[in-house]
Amino acid sequence: MAPFFSRSEIAGVLAAQGLEHFGFVDTAGLGETDIRSLERRYARWIDRGNQGEMKYLASHAEMKYRPERLLSPVKTLILVMLPYGLPSAGAAAGRHASQEGTGGSFGRVAMYAFGRDYHKVLKKRLVNAARQLHAGKGETDWRVFVDSSPLDERFFAAAAGLGRVGRNGLLIHPRFGSYHFVGEILTELRLDEEGAGVDPSAAEPGAACPKGCRACVKSCPTGALNEGGALEARRCISYLTIEYSGAIPLDLRPLVGEHFFGCDLCQSSCPLNRRIGETQVDDFLTPRAGERVDLEEVLSIENRESMVKRFAGSPVLRLSLSQMRRNAMLVAANAGARELIKLIEAYRESDDPVVAEQARWSLSRLGAASSV
Repeated sequence: MAPFFSRSEIAGVLAAQGLEHFGFVDTAGLGETDIRSLERRYARWIDRGNQGEMKYLASHAEMKYRPERLLSPVKTLILVMLPYGLPSAGAAAGRHASQEGTGGSFGRVAMYAFGRDYHKVLKKRLVNAARQLHAGKGETDWRVFVDSSPLDERFFAAAAGLGRVGRNGLLIHPRFGSYHFVGEILTELRLDEEGAGVDPSAAEPGAACPKGCRACVKSCPTGALNEGGALEARRCISYLTIEYSGAIPLDLRPLVGEHFFGCDLCQSSCPLNRRIGETQVDDFLTPRAGERVDLEEVLSIENRESMVKRFAGSPVLRLSLSQMRRNAMLVAANAGARELIKLIEAYRESDDPVVAEQARWSLSRLGAASSV
């Protein structure tokens, strides 16, 4: 029989890593009927093609709600939340500042990408914690994930008591709103106490929302969110500017606005984000990409090496050089940044068809004579 660990032991180990917000899911409390219902809902979402180019989401279906297929035998999931909200987060939600332009030749960066890449920050802490928790407990298996496993992290985090899911599809914590990251430790160890049954209702889209609130749905310029809380990724600005590598659809380009990397509209419009606790994590408070990027600087980056140097340690490096240029030229056109015409003209004949087409479109929008 595998050894146990206590709630106080876990709390102490996690606190030493700066992880104070956590919860547990005892896999014995996962009901097969509930799991099958969740799997059917996920399958319908995939069948509608809402995942866009993220084909891996379809391959994850069989593991989405079955942690035992990632670690066998898994007995406990330790869910951890790390806030990233900046001082400006609550103010933005209060005044709906998400619709304001940056002014000048700048592009917006989603708040989560302001500082150091959260994958690096949170995973390091979780690995250190997992090693300490399992030290001296014999041959026990464990795995750590930070937004990298097939699991529906929001469902399991809600099941662990870390919050409820909003109509925007995000987990909303009572203190930190939706501005947080989630990671998990899967282990074959059990708690030394009986686990509670899992209530799937906390993970239903809209479970966290005030009655009648549709702020996030109304705030989305592309209509990516529907009334039922289902996201159509193919219309989501975050998907288009981060995950999607092709030419952004013509009808959506003006709606992307000045979003260079990601989008916070469905968060900054949420009334539950108005009075939130701010992050205390230095890595998230120290700018890497910052709140906005200088488009002239970005369009002057000549190669991947220079891009890595500029955005070292930032989630922005998830972009390819092609995506970075595409996004910068689109934002420049939407912002009316005519001072960037000369830089954009240099990409008209690019060997990259996505970059070349975006350059011609942006030049046309900016009224450049060389756009044809």
